[in-house]
Formats: sequence, C-alpha cells, structure tokens
Amino acid sequence: MNSDDAQDELGRLLRSLDPAHTPVDTALTAQMLAIRDRIAGPAGSSSATSRTRPKLLASTLLPLVVVLLVVMGLIVLPSPSPASAYGPRPLAVTLNGRDAQRSANEVLSMLRQQPASQDVRRQRTAWWAIEMRDGRPPAPTPAVDTNISEIDWREDGRAHLVVIAGEAMFVDGSGTTTARSDGRPVGGVISDETFDAGEYQPSLTALPRASDSLEAMLSMWGLTPHSTAGDFASVIPSALLEWNPSSTSQAVLFDALRQLEGFTVLGDTVDRLGRRGVAFEATTPEYPTRRFLVIMSAQTGRFLSIEQMTVGEDPHYVGVPDGTVVDYTAWPDEQ
Repeated sequence: MNSDDAQDELGRLLRSLDPAHTPVDTALTAQMLAIRDRIAGPAGSSSATSRTRPKLLASTLLPLVVVLLVVMGLIVLPSPSPASAYGPRPLAVTLNGRDAQRSANEVLSMLRQQPASQDVRRQRTAWWAIEMRDGRPPAPTPAVDTNISEIDWREDGRAHLVVIAGEAMFVDGSGTTTARSDGRPVGGVISDETFDAGEYQPSLTALPRASDSLEAMLSMWGLTPHSTAGDFASVIPSALLEWNPSSTSQAVLFDALRQLEGFTVLGDTVDRLGRRGVAFEATTPEYPTRRFLVIMSAQTGRFLSIEQMTVGEDPHYVGVPDGTVVDYTAWPDEQ
C-alpha cells in the first residue's frame, strides 16, 4: 500500500471512529488491522488485539499516532518488584485548600506571564494505554512499556513522524527500567514515516484563538455546545500531539476547559516524570465510568500530562478494577 492509499484508509478509519456515530466498544475491522500492520510491521500485535482509546480516537488524533496507539500497549516484564497491576498506580494528590476556579486562575496567570512565543508544528509526546485482547485485559503486570512520538510537520503537508521506544514504568510507582519486554533498547526506533507535500493531514490545521467563542472551539473537534469538561479533556491531546502551542494558546485551551461542567481541582501532585503540578479532574455524564486527570505545571502553568482512569465497572474495560489508569499522555519537554 503506498502513502496516498494509506492516508485515504486512515482518513476513513478516523471518520468511522466518530463518537457521534460509532459505539465506544466498536472492534477493529480487518481493514483497520491491515493499516495497523502496514505501519507496525512484524512487531505489530496479533489481529486478536484491540487497543483503543475511547473518545481520544474520535476523529481527532494525528492519523499515524492513532494507529500506533492501536499497536502498542501493556506487556508483561520480568518483575524486580512484587507489585503487579493492570496499569500505573494512580498519582498521589495533596489537597491544596483552593477551589477549582482559584486554582484555574493561578494556572492562567502563570501561562499569561510566560515570554511571548509562537505555536510550533513540532511536538514530542510520551504515551501508554492499556491493551485489551478479545475484550479482556491482559494479566496484571509489574511494569508497562511507554513510547515516545516525535512529529515535525509543515503547512504544505510534508511531515516526519518517528515513534521511539521509551522506558518501562513500574506500576507500583517505584521508578522505571530499561528492560523492555519487547527487547527493544530504550531510544530504539519503532516506526519512522516521512510524508511528501500534501500527504499529511493534521487533526487541527490551526489552534483555537482567544477571540473564538467556546462553541466554536468545541466544534473544531466535532463537539457540541453541551459538551462537558470530560469531553474536552479527551480531545485536548489531539492538539498537543501535533502542536507545541505557545503559552498563549495553552491558556486558550485551558480557559475553555475550566468553563465546562465537570471541571474541578483535586490538588497538588508530582507527575510520572517527576514534575510538580496541579491536578484537575474532568468528567462527562456520557461516560460516567471514566474520569480524566489533567495536570498543569506548578512552574509554568503549561500542560504536563493527561491521564484517563476507570470509575467503577467500565463496560469497555471489562475486568479492569475501579481506579485503574488506562491511558497516559505526557509532554516530557515541559517543566
């Protein structure tokens, strides 16, 4: 399959994953699996594997990262620690005595005080998500492999996307290991794709501006005016996977998030990369069995990471215990 055909197939795949039309537990089709295997090559998982990120996959993520997220996932490692789980331990959060709006105002103030800069069409993202096989999770594991995506794209559609093997993360929070179960060295290239002019189609060709209405911002991701904080938190990574936004643009995104129903502050935390942050929760009644943790830098106010976890018994994550982190996206170059 050539690059043009692959892009057409990926476009159809993204449209088919539109949450307005597709059930959240829709299985991968043979066509989707073929696209996945073309990109992943021999290292791809078997056709029995369905690795999904509900809502985040909804016609918003950059095309190849969508497919690569279907390929990579939770893998068992030889355990240097007795602790095993389905995903990383939830982050510890300390109450800070401030309500959501006061905390949000402090974040916005930090963002607006950052030096002026430009939005950059280049980004580096670390990620992991739980792997579901035949509708069931794998056995609990002591560590999970993370991967790093590096995207550099131009307005004319030329782009370069590399996926690199990251460290494996112990689920008990004790640290990381370079002993990945797939045998790849940390820093090794998993996938390397180059696109000629016109071949690459970003999920957002431009970032929202302060002059845009909240309704207009939501519509950029296909969300309705009645969308909640959980809905918006689920699509913010689609912008941050392709763009390295200026602090001004990050302020626009965060200001929109804090205006939506289902937004609250949890407290102070340290993220999985050891950075101090403020943790906000975003929920949506459409998926009451999930919640999003949005971590903003305590130093700059910028987005550090976004995680999704289960609340109670989630019909998509059958067998996964309450409170399990099921996906994780972070921007390692932030402070």
